[in-house]
Amino acid sequence: MSKRRQSGYASGASRWWVKVKCPHWKLANSERWRVFEKPGGDVMKPIASVEEGVRLIESFKGLPQEFQLAVPDTMLDDVGINMAVITDHVLKRGREPDGFTQASGYRVYRYKALKCN
Repeated sequence: MSKRRQSGYASGASRWWVKVKCPHWKLANSERWRVFEKPGGDVMKPIASVEEGVRLIESFKGLPQEFQLAVPDTMLDDVGINMAVITDHVLKRGREPDGFTQASGYRVYRYKALKCN
């Protein structure tokens, strides 16, 4: 982030702060898109509905840490109902969320085996 030269300092978000990606950043992050690849080289396609996400969760046969789910930003409602439904099905399958990576227009959620205390 950079501040416009003529503006004074103010903490927090401001219209005077400008996001800048210098040539060094662009070079260092030129392969960043690979973070969103599935094993085998395919780029993840976001789900189109909660129902599609549930079908993917229920049909996945691999290890919990191999499962990833691409959820479009448009499905992240203010109340969190969509993710609550998805998470409920994930928990039923013995998995729990293990973070996400933000992509352009969607998040790729990672999962791991459920820890039972």
